[in-house]
Amino acid sequence: MLHMPRIFTSLIFCALFFGCAVLVAADPVTGPIIGSFNTTFTQDCLNPPACTTIRVVVNGTGNATLLGNSTVFIDQVIDQITGMGTSSAIYTAFNGDQLFAPNGNFITTGFDMMTGLISFTGMYPFEGGTGMFAQAGGAAAFTGTAFAFGPQAGTGQFSINGTVTAVPEPATMMLLTTGLAGIGAALRRRRGIKR
Repeated sequence: MLHMPRIFTSLIFCALFFGCAVLVAADPVTGPIIGSFNTTFTQDCLNPPACTTIRVVVNGTGNATLLGNSTVFIDQVIDQITGMGTSSAIYTAFNGDQLFAPNGNFITTGFDMMTGLISFTGMYPFEGGTGMFAQAGGAAAFTGTAFAFGPQAGTGQFSINGTVTAVPEPATMMLLTTGLAGIGAALRRRRGIKR
């Protein structure tokens, strides 16, 4: 028979119970994320008078798998000489939960001087969020167009296509590891008593 101090038995059970409870309670959302958004934006010159670097603030509405009817806020910085840019996005799902994509990169792939239409493509890695996206990982590619000037200036659209994965929280992993270590110690001790 295995004899362990009552406190040790309680700690093992507690670590296993809470480790499992945290894994179940988080209920992360995973799967493909595919959708499209209509946007409006403002742009500001960051280095006048040359204006080779601009900041673009984007707000949009759309629909995507995992998000449902949702909104997006994007903050971009674009180098107009290279056509490359960085962006940070926050997607707000139908229920108010947010999916964070703070380190996106993109490049402009075309610019029509007659209409002001810019086309672009890029990638957003997902890095957590709130609610069902608290443990989000993964990434999505995006492509779209926007009008820099002309009658439709300040409007655009883009589509995303990628995958949201779950990344375990460090606290969850610690609790689970502690529980497994406790089981290992108990089994080791049990084997020692049988000899």
